[in-house]
Amino acid sequence: MTERRDFYDCRAPFRLKESARHYHQLLKDHYAFLVPPGLRVLELGCGVGDLLAAVRPAQGVGIDFSPAMVELARQRHPKLDFQVAAAGEFSIAEKFDYILLSDLVNDLPDVQMVLARLHDNAHPRTRVVINFFNHLWHPILALAEKMKAKAPTLRQNWLSLADMKNLLHLARWK
Repeated sequence: MTERRDFYDCRAPFRLKESARHYHQLLKDHYAFLVPPGLRVLELGCGVGDLLAAVRPAQGVGIDFSPAMVELARQRHPKLDFQVAAAGEFSIAEKFDYILLSDLVNDLPDVQMVLARLHDNAHPRTRVVINFFNHLWHPILALAEKMKAKAPTLRQNWLSLADMKNLLHLARWK
């Protein structure tokens, strides 16, 4: 965990430039379409907070285990609440309308545990929105990383859509 935290702390200054890339802009547009503005939104693995800000929540809480990322998020989006914690260890006694996990599940050591813990912050109408890289993209992303067209990443869990459906089912999400 310390190695991963150090990696993302070092990546924090570069994340600002990366958040302007086409892929991240597409994510912001897509999430803004899926999540109506003015709701209570929790984002795990929030990075610099741009995705959370893009959905225009009435109350937005971002969780990231990188103190450097959280510090940048607080500077960029002072009206939102950002906290330093691992996705499987945060503690908030609030319920949210939407819970976002963008490009996070491939980086988690225990995906099922994190998905199960989300129930603590959900009410019956809460929606969980997840995006992640499918393993079929691995060769293309590895090449893009070597060409410096993609930010470097640590070793990932390469989950299929079927894997995610099963993990969501095991964690009691419909």
